[in-house]
Amino acid sequence: MQSKKILIIDDEIEIGEILHEIIGSFYSDVQFCSCPEVALEKIKNETYDLILTDVNMPKIPGLQLIKYLRGNGQITPIILLTGFSDHNLVAAANELGVFDIIEKPFTAKGILTVIENIFASRKNEEIVSSNYPSNSFQRY
Repeated sequence: MQSKKILIIDDEIEIGEILHEIIGSFYSDVQFCSCPEVALEKIKNETYDLILTDVNMPKIPGLQLIKYLRGNGQITPIILLTGFSDHNLVAAANELGVFDIIEKPFTAKGILTVIENIFASRKNEEIVSSNYPSNSFQRY
């Protein structure tokens, strides 16, 4: 079991519980919040390796939540969950630096593949940055 801290935010409790079960089978610290306001408090007080959030939620929709996080310097990778994806949603998600959009209904394999890809790409970024310090390309 991999040690990654993952937060799932979805107002549909059944979906959140299914995601928690799927992801929790492979990752040791998976939390589920059905209330975006509570999730924001958790994010303020804890560090996560990945956040999955639904698009359509009452009070704080997913894109608004992501915009708030990015505006406050939060760089955690985010997966957006939606029942329907269109060009406008994709464009908005890209502007906010969302790693991927997953449409419902989803498969366990699909969710886990996206998560594995995120952690693999983050690991590669860490390797590159450790081999090439940020000041190694400065002009003299």
